[in-house]
Amino acid sequence: MNGLRYPCLVRDFIQDRLYQPNKGYFMKPDHQLGQLTGELRYHDFKGIHSYREAIGEKYPKYAFLTPVEIFQPWYGHAIANYCLEKQKSPTIKIIEFGGGTGTGALSILDFYKNNHMQTYKKVNYTLCDISPVIAETAKARLSKAHPELYRNGQISVIAKSAFDYQKITEEFTYIIALEMLDNLPHDRVWMENKEYCLQSMITEDLEEKKEPLTDKIIKDCLDVYTNMPPMSDSDRESEYAEGFIYNLIKYWNRKKYDNLFLPTGIYMLMNHFKKVFTNPHFIFSDFDFLPGKKIKGINAPIVSKKGEKSNEKKDFSTFLTPVGEADIFFPTNFRFIQELNRKIYGKSGGVAKSYKFMEKYAKSNWTETQTGYRPLFDDFRNTSFFTSD
Repeated sequence: MNGLRYPCLVRDFIQDRLYQPNKGYFMKPDHQLGQLTGELRYHDFKGIHSYREAIGEKYPKYAFLTPVEIFQPWYGHAIANYCLEKQKSPTIKIIEFGGGTGTGALSILDFYKNNHMQTYKKVNYTLCDISPVIAETAKARLSKAHPELYRNGQISVIAKSAFDYQKITEEFTYIIALEMLDNLPHDRVWMENKEYCLQSMITEDLEEKKEPLTDKIIKDCLDVYTNMPPMSDSDRESEYAEGFIYNLIKYWNRKKYDNLFLPTGIYMLMNHFKKVFTNPHFIFSDFDFLPGKKIKGINAPIVSKKGEKSNEKKDFSTFLTPVGEADIFFPTNFRFIQELNRKIYGKSGGVAKSYKFMEKYAKSNWTETQTGYRPLFDDFRNTSFFTSD
């Protein structure tokens, strides 16, 4: 089983399903990380229906798309704009983890090249992705689009996990992760007598067993999670602003469960970053809520396999799938990230819905259709940004 020892913790099992060399979902040689087959010309779309038709036509086979891909280059342009506003030195240094085939990096670098040449000449960009195949694609795209920066060593592409990145960095650095956190492994804990005191273990027969909670990482992560401050009034008002249907769906997903999928992967990653980055500025974007989950539990994942057509997918009712069979992705608890950042770096940072971030750092007409519908602002309302400013 390629080194996975049973019984194992849920986080180790999920890590193996997604990232086992050559066999994991993201590691297979023939794996496609979603790329549109052509750029979307938003101003040519009449409205929401023609936009969605175009998405369907350009959607890749057997792969999911993320906002940075769909809204290229505008999504990356907004992030580049944000970095300019927060920059503290003449040189912008960026490390992007889970950078995929380089669409985000290309969008950011293109923005500087076309609008801020002095910044462009001094930028330093490192893209890190765990998949060797995907990293090679990113390297080819970036070296072709920005050959001078690549020759000067200002662009580098590394095929390794964020956990394996060990280069100590003391200068102010933007750490970007776009739709990466949702694929970080979680553990599953169970409540008994109103207390989380049991942990899930996976057997070689792919059965889930409960046993007394003994794992130190789970205990430490659970301590942070269960002691998060309550939602503020502004947080609640932000949720209410999403509208009746959105809040109704979230209400029905807030059933009282006796188990929790605990974000131990994020907990471990942030603690790893503390060892490596002295002065980081985090820019994380991901899904804060996932509707339609078949697995029961707080923060439960969606386990899904993409079909050939844009609307075709197979959802699983369990995460106990064969190696590489399906994507396993979780909603991101941004309040937990805030609390982690406060404990590790001494400041909580800010959380904003993606459309709020775009309202500040993107131009309103970048993706505007003829009816005024703006997908960059109006689509993917279940996503948020965390920034450690």
